[in-house]
Amino acid sequence: MALTGLIPSRTLSKKACEKGYVFLNGKKIKGNKIIRENDEIFLDFPLRKIKIRVLKIPSKGSIPRKERKNYFEILMDERREII
Repeated sequence: MALTGLIPSRTLSKKACEKGYVFLNGKKIKGNKIIRENDEIFLDFPLRKIKIRVLKIPSKGSIPRKERKNYFEILMDERREII
């Protein structure tokens, strides 16, 4: 997730998994799960919900911002308001 820019760093990705915010194909995951093409990732943060489908896996390194749309498809992106 850090490679695609969905979560800014590996450390934050790991913390999000540990707190139970990350689901892979409907199941909570830990930070060491292998993600494959066509997997669906759901990020259930306190202020935002995001669901994506993985289209391609990066071979190495980070993905330039302009190319990120080629690696995943956003299925849902909802923001929650604090009252």
